[in-house]
Amino acid sequence: MPYWICCNSCFNLPGPDCQLAVASCGHVICNMCFQKGKQGECMICKAKCQVTPLSDKSSAEVKALFSDINSVATKHFTEISKVLLFQARHQKRLLVHYQKRNEKLEEVLLKMKQKIQQMSKTITAQNAYIVKLESTLQHQSHLAEMQMTPNLPYRRDTGWETPMFKPPSAYGHPFMSSLSMSSLGATCPPP
Repeated sequence: MPYWICCNSCFNLPGPDCQLAVASCGHVICNMCFQKGKQGECMICKAKCQVTPLSDKSSAEVKALFSDINSVATKHFTEISKVLLFQARHQKRLLVHYQKRNEKLEEVLLKMKQKIQQMSKTITAQNAYIVKLESTLQHQSHLAEMQMTPNLPYRRDTGWETPMFKPPSAYGHPFMSSLSMSSLGATCPPP
């Protein structure tokens, strides 16, 4: 047993005449001091407790309290190291996954930016074409209006002369003039 294990009451070290026990309150007591105290009560803290003798047959939980701290620390550090390595490996794997996904998203973003630039150029070209078409249409519309406007003779007294009904005889056709005049209820002398 380690050097520091002794009775918490008389401070005797364990030996053939001094057997130690551990109380459920956590104090270590020898068989001599135990006989001096009250049954079921710790003579040091006066708490109600049970006493378990220290031996090779003690429970693993009790033995662990008296283990060499270096071996306990080494064991726990080994376990902690395994846990840390396991978790770090999985965290790194997750990080690599996110990095790859981020790279793919950046590629998609770059393609979308290029497509937006291309569409912007196409829209600019189409807008220019639309302006050109509108200009051409406006010009043709103006020409059509000019062609549809009759060339009226200009009169000094009234301005532009409006179209007036001309008798059919003015067109120089005798049948047409008599037919047109008769349909209007007018008669004209035969030529």
